[in-house]
This record gives sequence, C-alpha cells and structure tokens, in this order.
Amino acid sequence: MLILLDCCASGTANASEGNGVNELISACAFNETANGVGPYSFTSALVTELRLLSDKASFSVGELYKRIFFRTQCRMPEDKYKDGTARERHPA
Repeated sequence: MLILLDCCASGTANASEGNGVNELISACAFNETANGVGPYSFTSALVTELRLLSDKASFSVGELYKRIFFRTQCRMPEDKYKDGTARERHPA
C-alpha cells in the first residue's frame, strides 16, 4: 500500500501497521508545515511527476519519492522583490 499525505506534520503517520508492505510519502517532516495549495505544493509536484512517469511501464515508490523530493528542493521563486533581490527558496 502506498500512502500519500499532503498535510502539515504528515511525517508522523505510522505506515508500519498491517500485513504486507506499506510505503509513505509525505509533504513534510513531523515538525514542519507543508506548502499551501498552489504551484509549490506537494500535490502539484506529485501530479507533475506522475504525468512524467506515466510513459514508463513501471516505476518504484523510491523513484517517485526521489523525483518529488528533487522537484520540491530545486524550486526557486520566479519573481523578485521590488528592490531586485531574489526571493528565498520555497521550502519542501
């Protein structure tokens, strides 16, 4: 079973119950706040990566996680402050 959580403090979810293999990909760590709705959200990155992976015959949960993680870590804002300085990176 694959559990996908796009909510604050989602890293506290317990994916070890039950019989079989459970995997968890969450939007943030247990003590963090997830990005809100919009282009920098976990769901936005998830949808983009699932579309890109849909051409493959199969992919692993690890590959999906890695692609979502890299996409969210590498995001830089597209705009700047009024004084021309760059805004900070959007947190994953």
